[in-house]
Amino acid sequence: MISMKFLPLLECIAFCLFPFTIVAQVKPKIAMVTHGQLGDPFWLVVRNAAETAARETNCDLDYRSPDYFDLAEMSHLIDEAVASKPDGLIVSIPDVANCVPQFERRWPRVFR
Repeated sequence: MISMKFLPLLECIAFCLFPFTIVAQVKPKIAMVTHGQLGDPFWLVVRNAAETAARETNCDLDYRSPDYFDLAEMSHLIDEAVASKPDGLIVSIPDVANCVPQFERRWPRVFR
């Protein structure tokens, strides 16, 4: 029979041997909405860089962009991204003077 004074020591050893990889680690979910078209070489570099950063930081990236430059479509894509409840949101803003006030009114909890 194990002496009671050794029980805390055995508990400590058992805890240290427990594989911590079993503990679920949730990957952060990042949504990214840009105004650039998929075929544009500049935005292809931006997307590739974002995907590389997501892999290196162990994040899930949800990249969205319109087929052509359209602020209404971009607003719709932001709606979808916000509805997915990401941990972080990245948005490119093509026209600060016009877009930021509109975005702040539409999504006050997101754009502060």
